[in-house]
Order: sequence, then C-alpha cells, then structure tokens
Amino acid sequence: MAGGASNAADEQTTYLKIGVYHFSSGDPQHEGCAAHGHSATRAAEALLARLNGFATAVARSYGGGARISTLLVGVDTDNDAIRVHVPDASGTMSVDRFVDNALLYEQTRNLERAVAKETIREAVAACAGVAADDVASEGMRWFCGYLLKNNIGQIDAVRLWHGGSYADRGHTERIVIVGDALDDVQLRNLAFQAQMETVEEGSGDLDIGMRIVRGLHEPRGLAVPVLVHMRYDARVPGSRERARVRALRLRGAIHARYAPLGAKLHVHAVVRPGDGGPLEPVEPNVAGSENGS
Repeated sequence: MAGGASNAADEQTTYLKIGVYHFSSGDPQHEGCAAHGHSATRAAEALLARLNGFATAVARSYGGGARISTLLVGVDTDNDAIRVHVPDASGTMSVDRFVDNALLYEQTRNLERAVAKETIREAVAACAGVAADDVASEGMRWFCGYLLKNNIGQIDAVRLWHGGSYADRGHTERIVIVGDALDDVQLRNLAFQAQMETVEEGSGDLDIGMRIVRGLHEPRGLAVPVLVHMRYDARVPGSRERARVRALRLRGAIHARYAPLGAKLHVHAVVRPGDGGPLEPVEPNVAGSENGS
C-alpha cells in the first residue's frame, strides 16, 4: 500500500513477516521465555528457524514471484528495549548479529535529534554490513531504524514511570487464554496465550502457562482461571456454531488433562466474531455435551 491506497494488482509487493521473542537482561538465566529454558539464544534460534521455514514454504508454494522478507526482533521484558536482527545484503539474519537499542539509547540520549537519527541509521547499516546509502537494502534498513527510533520513547517511559526497569521481571500472568488470541487489553503480564485448535497440538505451551499461573494463584488459595476463546466469521453460515463446538471440545480436554485440580480449575468457553464484538459465553448444554456431540 502507498498513501492508504492499495497497490495495483500487477505491481510487485513484498510481504513482511516479523517474529518477536522475549528475554531478560537483568536475570537471563531464570527469566525470559519459559518455553526455551529462559534462554534468549534458544528462543531466537527457534524463532529464526520458524521464519526461515515460512519463507521457504512460501517460495516453494508460489515460486520465485513471491517476494517475502522476514525480520527477527527481541524484546527485553525488564525495560522494553528491543534488539533488531537486521538482515544483511542477502536478506540473511543471524541470532548473534543485532542492534541493541538499550546500548543505542545510551549512545544517542544526549545528541541532537538529527544527529541521533543519523547515528541510528549508521548503526543499522553497520549491522547489515552495507553502506549507509546502499539502495538495495534501503527499505528494510529504514524500517529497522523506524522500530529502533520509536522504541526509544518506550524506554524513556519505563525509565520515567518504573525507574528504568519493571519490578516484576518474570512471568506473572493472571490467566491462561487458550485457542485464538485475545489482544483487546494490552497490559503487561496479564495473560499467557496458548494458541491452538486442540490440546494435543499445544500441550507444551499450555502446560507452561498452567505452571506459571498456578504458581501465582495456588499459594493464595485461588483457582486457576482459563479462558477458551474461539473466533468465527459471521458472514459464513454455520461458522459460529462450529466455533462453539471447538470451544467446548477444548474446554472438555483441558478439564480432562488437569483433572487433579478439580474445583481449583475454572475453565470458561467463549466465542466472538472475527471482526470484534462482545464475548459470547458458551455453555455445555448448547452443543449437547462438552465434546460437541
């Protein structure tokens, strides 16, 4: 798109896929991505492999005409500073090659705006291994610089409101959301999201989320809250009912997997139109049973 208008059908465009992992600079051995042993390197390696696999799949499916770019970004959950793994001239990224915005922040904080912007531009070019005026990589380098420049405002906010680092560095999520993501409320560490169609395919993520939330609630004598959330397309006949059945199946599977928790597990199922709207509670008797039969 350009200026809010769609590109012409015969105009070449590039699809950008961004993968974001998180880590902790303050306690890198114990915090960060729980699914990868709190290792920033392991999390970045796994995500980079997914991005590369995605690009390969698109190229094989649609041929050389499909233009795909990928970008790997890390977020330090201690202070919201990002790492941008800038692609080199060939579009290749490395886990070990990135621009660390925590360092760049310190380098530019006392500079005039124009000088600071040029410093960011040069840092991105150096990371990519190209000249700052390289035309072939200009678009991606501009975007990486844009992310870094705007992230400086977030680092400022954390410094102003939280003294430079959040008090809760680790996972302190209050609820597990299963199924489709629910991103309406953007609060730090509010929900652990385990996106899946079946418990079998996402059992690893779900177990991690349950462990985190149980660790927070059980010492206080509180039940573990789980929200099963499924979207549907209101334009498609039967889509809503199929979403309700899927939600109930997931609800039943979660109860079965964590049966020893008994009354200490509260699982609620909801569906929602894909374009937004209120959450619609789903009760077992609507679909006949929790298996949707």
